[in-house]
Amino acid sequence: MRKYILLGLTVFFVQFISCTGPANPDYNATENARLIMTFRNVSNLDFNAVTVSGKDLGTLKIDQSKSLDFDSFGFDTGMPDEDISIKINDTELNNFNRNFWCGTEKVRADSGTYIIKINVVDSFLVICCDNPPSFEYPVLP
Repeated sequence: MRKYILLGLTVFFVQFISCTGPANPDYNATENARLIMTFRNVSNLDFNAVTVSGKDLGTLKIDQSKSLDFDSFGFDTGMPDEDISIKINDTELNNFNRNFWCGTEKVRADSGTYIIKINVVDSFLVICCDNPPSFEYPVLP
């Protein structure tokens, strides 16, 4: 009886606890993808073109999410530290001029699932991550 209880608990933990899917269930990650970044448009505008670290994400409508897999993704003080640009009609907005204070809390994620929210406020691109890796718990190789 004890064996069956242990076997049942093991199956439960493996199936329901340790296995997590991507933040976007419609996304099919490439084989062996360890880092999945989901980008969500939280603005009230449709984005005609979204590019993240040179990768084309395509269009992103209001409240839509799309995912990409990366080898690594940079964060600084909890904020995404990668080049991100969007087009709204014919206007391009980007975060290329990031003014982080001192750069001492830079970490690179190489595994996990993160959700990046993209917003536009007063013609500025505002990008944040709800669950970034922190300096106290970096995911450096």
